[in-house]
Amino acid sequence: MTKLVLGVALTVPLFLAPSASAEPKHTSINFAYCVVDGFVEEESTGVGYELMRAVLDRLDDQGYDIDVSFVPAMRLLNGYKSKQYDMIYPIMKIKNFTLASFQKWGFDHIPLYSRPLYAGGQFVIYTHVGDERLHNLESLKDKSTVVIAGAYIPVDLVPPTPYRVERVETGQQAFKMVDTGRVDAFLVHKGWGKSILAEMELDELHHGKGFEDIRGGFIFQNNDMGEALTATVDQIIEDMIQDGTYAKILSRYPDNNLVIRPD
Repeated sequence: MTKLVLGVALTVPLFLAPSASAEPKHTSINFAYCVVDGFVEEESTGVGYELMRAVLDRLDDQGYDIDVSFVPAMRLLNGYKSKQYDMIYPIMKIKNFTLASFQKWGFDHIPLYSRPLYAGGQFVIYTHVGDERLHNLESLKDKSTVVIAGAYIPVDLVPPTPYRVERVETGQQAFKMVDTGRVDAFLVHKGWGKSILAEMELDELHHGKGFEDIRGGFIFQNNDMGEALTATVDQIIEDMIQDGTYAKILSRYPDNNLVIRPD
């Protein structure tokens, strides 16, 4: 994984006209998304992109006017926090985040989340094989740790923090820093770390047990419009599961371990 995203902002008009049976809502939605390696690979590829596109097309069918932007991760988050975007994707939700946790990230409220589509698994901490395996944040207190800029990390690592944390642009860069001893540890989402390391010729790294739980999907502003969109998108996702659309998309990615596969 590079980070949550890359790319430049652009606007893509949705091209499906509202169906005759749908009651046009004529509600404008400013929507933005970003790359999550292994899920949304690029501007228009990946299982996460296909799921997103299917949801947006059904919103369009219901009469919503959607302005779509593909942006870098930090622009996505900052745009949401400044209320530039009504809806963003595919943002992570850490289990049991409190308002104080979100405020440390710069949010003024706890966001509204759709049914999750992305399963990041857990966080893991990579270290050199000559060093001990680390299994939790407590073990990082006397270590130099690297994380990927733009990716969600445990809130205790967000400044101000007593931990020594450095942000880098890519997962490849982070792994090389641990491999060469420039830092002690690399904290990353488990699935992302595995997929990145599989593309590199490094065999001198290991990780400890996973901890915390990371899931993600669509995120909305915590207001009346956001509440309505949350309910609508959740229903669309359920409809996609029931009519086989979800399974059809997933069938094209049989080896993907980051997407949630409903029972």
